[in-house]
Amino acid sequence: MAATPRSGPWTTSPTIISSTSWPISPTRTTPTSAASCCTRAGGPDLPYYDELGRQGYRLASQHRLAERFGVASIYRAAAARFPALRQAFNRLSDRVFFPDVATPEKILRNL
Repeated sequence: MAATPRSGPWTTSPTIISSTSWPISPTRTTPTSAASCCTRAGGPDLPYYDELGRQGYRLASQHRLAERFGVASIYRAAAARFPALRQAFNRLSDRVFFPDVATPEKILRNL
């Protein structure tokens, strides 16, 4: 991986460029590590995505514009409570975009 500086009013930290083709790839994934993090075929389990969400809000809270516009504490709180925030966003999405859909996955997600 190589870090390249970006300039402009919206960025002050370096951008990480990965040698893999995945847009978000902090480390290379080997078949062994991929198998160990997945409980279902096809992708990682919820703790992986919860950590990814926490990291996104944590990084947003550290940006200079977050302090300037007074949202850094909001982003820090979102990072600390991301699993609950994810559930709330899922419920909102289900109610707004899929109000008449009832699947087993949707019912389990809302428990």
